[in-house]
Amino acid sequence: MIGDTVNLAAKLEKHTKVERVQALATHNALTLAEQQGYVAPAAKELRPGREVVGVEHLVDLVVLAPGR
Repeated sequence: MIGDTVNLAAKLEKHTKVERVQALATHNALTLAEQQGYVAPAAKELRPGREVVGVEHLVDLVVLAPGR
């Protein structure tokens, strides 16, 4: 698979180490998922305006799974 979405997902996976969490999503992606019925299993933490290596703009992130 290739494309912007796949590239962003890979960058977010690497960025979990920077944020010291197990799983991240963009705020936009989570909002779209919730509009389609997704219910997050735990409380979500918003981390707005984060710099993600390889992404040209700041990204609003949501922690889906906190660090261990």
